[in-house]
Amino acid sequence: MKLLFRLETLLVLIGLICGLVMGNSFLNIQPALFGWLFSIGMGISGGAFLAAIVTNIPLVGKIRGPKR
Repeated sequence: MKLLFRLETLLVLIGLICGLVMGNSFLNIQPALFGWLFSIGMGISGGAFLAAIVTNIPLVGKIRGPKR
């Protein structure tokens, strides 16, 4: 069976869903479009940050090889 999503994609989608729930439940920003955009952005960036940490991908810089 072929794997459809990688772990990173799943974490970013979970972050997006959490952001949508947060925008619908907690934030009260007027006009509502700004609240939705803000919460979607927070969810996607939070999911991407978590995916980078879990998969050990550096957010800044490059991957260092073994010390010689």
